[in-house]
Amino acid sequence: MKVLVTGATGFIGQHLIRRLLAENCEVRALCRTTSLKPDEFAQSVEWQIGDLTAPESLASAVSDCDLIFHLAGAIKALNDAAFTRINVNGTVNLLKALKQYGKKEVRFIFVSSLSASGPSAPWSPKNESEPCYPVSAYGQSKLEAEIEVLKQKNRIWCTIIRPAVVYGPGDKESLAFFKIAKSRFNPHLGFEKRYVGMIFVGDLVDLLWKAALSHRPSGEIYFACDEQSDGYEWNQIIATAGKVLGYHTLPILVPQFILPMIVVPTQIISKMTGKIGSLNRDKYREMNQSHWTCTSAKAQKLLDFKPQVDLSAGFKRTVQWYREQNWI
Repeated sequence: MKVLVTGATGFIGQHLIRRLLAENCEVRALCRTTSLKPDEFAQSVEWQIGDLTAPESLASAVSDCDLIFHLAGAIKALNDAAFTRINVNGTVNLLKALKQYGKKEVRFIFVSSLSASGPSAPWSPKNESEPCYPVSAYGQSKLEAEIEVLKQKNRIWCTIIRPAVVYGPGDKESLAFFKIAKSRFNPHLGFEKRYVGMIFVGDLVDLLWKAALSHRPSGEIYFACDEQSDGYEWNQIIATAGKVLGYHTLPILVPQFILPMIVVPTQIISKMTGKIGSLNRDKYREMNQSHWTCTSAKAQKLLDFKPQVDLSAGFKRTVQWYREQNWI
């Protein structure tokens, strides 16, 4: 089976490629000229130079592929238009190339995000039948990309996966949990508790593979999270990070009004330097919500998906990798 992976050099993409190679797939990876190819499998993958925003570069990427995993996208951007250009228009360009140059029986797996569906009601994890109300430009762009994918469901077999927060070895975003825990402090933003769903990257990759091989109809959507569908409280996440690091963390209250005071200057610096910080206006819109939870019950029932790794076990594997790479 020949498989194309977009976003192949990213955190999830690298884990997915390892799984595909283990399944004896012939892997083609879409990458830019500036992409760093992991030494581990650099010689085992066909590297196709291309860019989702350059439609002319996608024809040879999609040709003769049996399966496509579309992971590439922007999770941070200087403005809303950049999210649209990369996440929405980039997906449209890929689908157009696929219709024109791809195999008729090709399968298309789109990795979206819980952000596309929006926050959940307290103690009511989101399921696939609920309407979507994204609160961030990132979430809106992923939802619009989903809509574009579903427009083609009668011509291209497709499935959409909406992961909760993905973590694991190689993840730079979740490193913040461990850096905070290493400070021995466990900041609590305001008085309201906040909950978020999580999934270990290995479990997500397993779900992606099961979805790709499934006999379900085109156009299915699945949430991806671990067994704790009610999510983890933010301070529980940091406390767990501290525990696996061997540190006790001290809870401290951070007034909620401080966060916008940090976001505004950070946003100004980003515009001046062209570099996007992890704490930005778009991320603040998501952080301001109390519940980001979902249930993977549909995937468990229809795809025989069984999350294997809980937060504590996943953090232990993640910390081990961070230490091996001297990240912490």
